[in-house]
Amino acid sequence: MNESQFELIECPDRETWLKERRKGIGASEAAAVLGASPWKTAIDLWAEKVGIAEQPEDESEWLKWGRRLEPVIRETYMEETGRMVIRPGGEWTLVRSKKYPWMVTTLDGEIVPVDDKDGPGVFESKTAMLFKKDEWADEPPLQYQIQNQHQLVVTGWLWGGDAVLLGGSRFLHQDFEVNQDFQYLLIEKLEAFWSLVQSETPPAIDGSDSAKELLRRLYPKQEPNKVIELPLEAVDWHRDLVAVKEELKLLEGKASELKNQFAAVLKDAEIGVLPSGDSYTYKFVEKKAAKSVQVGDLIAAYRELRFKAKKERR
Repeated sequence: MNESQFELIECPDRETWLKERRKGIGASEAAAVLGASPWKTAIDLWAEKVGIAEQPEDESEWLKWGRRLEPVIRETYMEETGRMVIRPGGEWTLVRSKKYPWMVTTLDGEIVPVDDKDGPGVFESKTAMLFKKDEWADEPPLQYQIQNQHQLVVTGWLWGGDAVLLGGSRFLHQDFEVNQDFQYLLIEKLEAFWSLVQSETPPAIDGSDSAKELLRRLYPKQEPNKVIELPLEAVDWHRDLVAVKEELKLLEGKASELKNQFAAVLKDAEIGVLPSGDSYTYKFVEKKAAKSVQVGDLIAAYRELRFKAKKERR
């Protein structure tokens, strides 16, 4: 392994690895910064890095099984390609870029140089549910493409190989190469994010639940009788908020009207079918009253309109 562009940080266990990774942005975290992670937002990641939110100490079952299957996936990849893959360091070895020390990664393997490639390659092992096979058909899902390019930036290598086990029964592998235009953008975005971490400045607040939770953690209490002068932008916020609330009232009214039209046509029917094969159900549901107002076993029963998409044959 050529370590001219990076350093290896050997960690004895996962707890130490988590502490070290908190000092930078990991390859699997980069997608969150770019808004492409299905599991985490930039606000979530920022809160973890500054210590407002705790990083999960225990791995999920999915991650544990992914690690357990890594040797099997690595062996299968070597059999399928004829390439040699070695493990860089121990299980909890962190790789840190020397040029961008806030960029780190943990490699699943290093592909030994082959004749038709320039230098060693990054090896990445994945597991996924079988129904995600179409997402892996031509190239990995976006969050993993970002992870791949992050790893190439950290190592300075020019290529790598993804291997994925789908549903425990279908194996796919494909190569990836440096995308310099994307890497420039990635480095720029990650550097800007890391400066927010260092200065403890939250990312731009949006309407997500993550932003709401962050604000709750940042300001859990109020200071009695404290009064501040709002910025000039607040005038625009107020105007837009009033307009949005009025629009929501109109939309809610329209939604109620449309539901009533369905109910009027359905009458005493339980199901109404659309030409597309989709349907609406109009069934009785039962709901117990809240404990604060419940007297005995008070149960509210009413008919509720619900949309039901047509099931496609597989």
